Amino acid sequence: MKRALKNLCLAGTMLAVSFGSAAAQDKVSVAAISGYFAQGFGVSIVNGLNKAKTDFGIDLKLVDTGNRALDYEEQFENLAKAKQYDLIFVMGWELVDSLQKVSKAYPDQRFVFIDGVLDNPNMIYANFAEEQGSFVAGALAGMIEAKSS
Repeated sequence: MKRALKNLCLAGTMLAVSFGSAAAQDKVSVAAISGYFAQGFGVSIVNGLNKAKTDFGIDLKLVDTGNRALDYEEQFENLAKAKQYDLIFVMGWELVDSLQKVSKAYPDQRFVFIDGVLDNPNMIYANFAEEQGSFVAGALAGMIEAKSS
């Protein structure tokens, strides 16, 4: 899963180059915003973006929102309004409402949403097949239970 997330982040960075917005500048600029950089899949995403920074020389800004839901929309808007990021990575379902508003208000800004499905023309998304992990956990629990019986 971590490898897939790293590959997704790298693919997103490469996608920004193909959009042509980065063609006029020397570097691709990426901002990532979340309250979960230090846990779960957020760690893998940050590792992938840092690898893209090292390998491809992207400009990277990480914005850690913590759990301040009231700040999300304002922070998205500040990043989009700056017009200095080719991609803004957004991680976590709790950011959906704010992201929807800001992505519609800034149609020329490209967003990458991770952890859900949103259908906006200026957004690409990555969702997880959570049922697969749940199946494996259930199968393992069943095997442990059968073995201890």
